[in-house]
Amino acid sequence: MHYHPPAPTRKRRNWLLPVLVLAPLLMVCLMMAAFGVFAYRQTLLPPLLVAGYSPDPSAVKPYSLSTEQEEFIIQNGYPDSFQILFYEDIQPDGKKINIRQETWGYHQQGFETTFKNGEVYTQRPADFSELAGLAPTAYRPEFFSRDIALDGILAVTGQSTYLIEELEPELLPEGELVVIKGLSFGFSAGRLRYLETIPVLAQ
Repeated sequence: MHYHPPAPTRKRRNWLLPVLVLAPLLMVCLMMAAFGVFAYRQTLLPPLLVAGYSPDPSAVKPYSLSTEQEEFIIQNGYPDSFQILFYEDIQPDGKKINIRQETWGYHQQGFETTFKNGEVYTQRPADFSELAGLAPTAYRPEFFSRDIALDGILAVTGQSTYLIEELEPELLPEGELVVIKGLSFGFSAGRLRYLETIPVLAQ
């Protein structure tokens, strides 16, 4: 499925402030607020820098891309940046469905595509000119599954240094924000809720 972006473009949102395509769940909005105010909030404890950590490689839990996503990559390549949100969608009958919402950004082509549980949900033009001179991410969306823990993320990304900070319980109960080279991600009660690539200087 090859995407041909239309002529008009819009300014891309701040990559540190993830924005939902829709806001069907109050819980998701709370998560976004909790993780999005990283630069402005007061936290329980100062950030903790951990260096030289040896993660457990058995904790790696990759995600299987859908057929639609695999075909999309064949046509367009891997995304230059991406964001993943994990949340529950409550159906009219009260049933809860786990949602994996991914937004893939293609900087040179000037568009981004959002997938919900592996199916294309939206496609839109986007202006990534502010990221000119920055390297595309070396990470892949399938590195990260809903059940992956901190050790798994560090092992699959090959990182041994990370910065971790606890969120105030008013923002998100048992919330933690973690930053490594090129990636930020958040946990709530030990479960991965949010993950987003961070642009780094091209070498």
